[in-house]
Amino acid sequence: AMQQGRGIIANTFNPQFAQGGAAGPARPAIPPPVPPPPPVFTLQPPPPPPPTLPPVPAPSAPALSPYVPAAPAAAPSQPAGSLAEISTRLTEIEAIMAGQVRAMRGILELLVEKGLVSRDEYLAKIRRGG
Repeated sequence: AMQQGRGIIANTFNPQFAQGGAAGPARPAIPPPVPPPPPVFTLQPPPPPPPTLPPVPAPSAPALSPYVPAAPAAAPSQPAGSLAEISTRLTEIEAIMAGQVRAMRGILELLVEKGLVSRDEYLAKIRRGG
């Protein structure tokens, strides 16, 4: 028979209680654990900075001279030329302008892709006239 007043676990794991015997001699109280001493930290000097590399010069772009339009010609004393010459010159100017328009569109596309300008901002600026 199990001893009254003891828990099931004490009766199950202590053979004296399971047989109904009296408790054995009292065990000495276990002292609380002594906390370990605090860790000792030694401060080290900071590591040396990484070696610096000499600056790399930026790739130089070819020097572009600013566009300086030719001085207007003096009023011709003769007609400007034949209709064929004028037509040829106009075709050349249109080709130059078309190239500039393509370049400007490319620049605008890059600015929009990079998020530096929105199409709406650009169109608003164009409509305001500058």
